[in-house]
Amino acid sequence: MTKKEWLNLIERAAWTFVQASLGAIIIVPNMNWKAAIVGAVGAGLSALKTFIVDIAKKKIEEKDEGDA
Repeated sequence: MTKKEWLNLIERAAWTFVQASLGAIIIVPNMNWKAAIVGAVGAGLSALKTFIVDIAKKKIEEKDEGDA
């Protein structure tokens, strides 16, 4: 992955962490540490999905270029 793609992945993960944490804190205000865990898991899943999608797109582009 390029530097730009890594930065995109990190940015998505950070925003997902913030959104999930805030959502969990609002829903369950007395369990802030659990909210942070929910945010971290959500961010990790988001980053993993972005990573897999980017790899799949590159493989498809490489295949298309090879077929042309």
